[in-house]
Amino acid sequence: MERRYSPDHIAKVFGVTKGTVIGWCADGTMPAVNVARAAAKRARWRMSEEDVETFKARRANRPEKAPEAKASRRTIARPTKDYFANVSGGEPATETKTKSASRRTIAKPTKDYFAPTGGAK
Repeated sequence: MERRYSPDHIAKVFGVTKGTVIGWCADGTMPAVNVARAAAKRARWRMSEEDVETFKARRANRPEKAPEAKASRRTIARPTKDYFANVSGGEPATETKTKSASRRTIAKPTKDYFAPTGGAK
């Protein structure tokens, strides 16, 4: 009798999840046989040794590692303003630096809106 493997076993062999193997079986990437009864709601996939070897041979042509992602186009950090520097009683920010030494912005002190005024008459 020919030996058949379950999706659990194949997942361990290839180092993927059981759901991935079931997906391969469902979309036809991996040759498999559904051994569930016709009235069953859920498929029960089984793979023969020959089918597993065929699948391994097809996957051998693929690169093992995915190509590395390209670097982001935005490489310079943008300066941020400290709008609440005067509220807490601290000193206002005078200079904000970015990664590039040539790009510097000077933060202007903001008006203190919470300072007591002359009062209402």
